[in-house]
Amino acid sequence: MRHARNNELTDRRSAAADAKAALLTAYRAAKTAAEPSRSARQAERISLVEAREARRAERERLKHEERLRIETLAVQEQAATEAAATAEVEARRSAENAGSRVSWKTRQPARLSATDAMLPARPGRFNIQALAFEWMGPRNRSGRDIKSRSNYSLLRSL
Repeated sequence: MRHARNNELTDRRSAAADAKAALLTAYRAAKTAAEPSRSARQAERISLVEAREARRAERERLKHEERLRIETLAVQEQAATEAAATAEVEARRSAENAGSRVSWKTRQPARLSATDAMLPARPGRFNIQALAFEWMGPRNRSGRDIKSRSNYSLLRSL
């Protein structure tokens, strides 16, 4: 009686081990059967990732090209502005050299720039109208402010 077995317990244990083995063999069989479709799905996922990466690279390339285009336009504008400023300075110098022989009364104020129009024509004299325009803003003939909302009809009538 010492080695008496409890057959019910042994039977249950062996049945559970057989069930686990059957589940494991079924899982392995399903895994090998699904292998071709799994590799197809994995290949599809890889192609989607590659396409997404290509689109991202294209967006980055377009952004970089646009940034470069804007920078080159800014450089060109800066160069054009500097060239215009240099040309204006040269024109002023040549006009001053030519105008130094002409009396200040014969100069035409329309040819002067806005900043030169405010400078004194003679020592101690300022162009009061130009200074007033700079300080108060544009006015119409009657002296009313053109930009104000109440004088909008005057602006429309001009």
